[in-house]
Amino acid sequence: MDTEVIIVGAGPVGLTLAIDLGRRGVRCILLEQKDAPQFLPKMERCNARTMEIYRRLGIAQKVREAGYPRDAPMDVFIVTSLIEPPLLHLPYPSVAQAQAEIVTKQCEEIVRALEKLKGFKDLAPHWIEVHRLENDGDRVVRQAMADLFTNGDDAMTVIKWKDVYALLEKAIDSAEDAANVIERIVVKHA
Repeated sequence: MDTEVIIVGAGPVGLTLAIDLGRRGVRCILLEQKDAPQFLPKMERCNARTMEIYRRLGIAQKVREAGYPRDAPMDVFIVTSLIEPPLLHLPYPSVAQAQAEIVTKQCEEIVRALEKLKGFKDLAPHWIEVHRLENDGDRVVRQAMADLFTNGDDAMTVIKWKDVYALLEKAIDSAEDAANVIERIVVKHA
């Protein structure tokens, strides 16, 4: 046996390691006890850091093509049968949905602040929450943009989604601008 490394287990980590070592010229052998993939996968989603590793390995596009479209929600259902209601449903929105939810929460917070503007009291928690939500929006868009540019999508797809993300980011930033105006009014009349 002419090998330098033995990898035990052909799950997501073992397969990724085998590909990486092979590209580096390291002779390895991958051992797996099962003769075929099982019914349920061990890995159901990849984050941007994982996709960056796959991009470097040259397999990001194949991974992306095997997955769901980026505008699809990534809900998780725990079931015992396909004809029975799920035991558990964990909703995970698409990136665009997550951004839209942030804008909605910001607008609701601004409305609550405007309702209290006449008395100039108890407004700080509202603009603080809008700022916190804007930070959440920045995190979401950074993750989405990293994913977008590391997945090897065609140029038109990248441009389309970049524009959608930018538009939603502008709405999130505009809500923060409104919170800043409320804060300045309170400071001016304090």
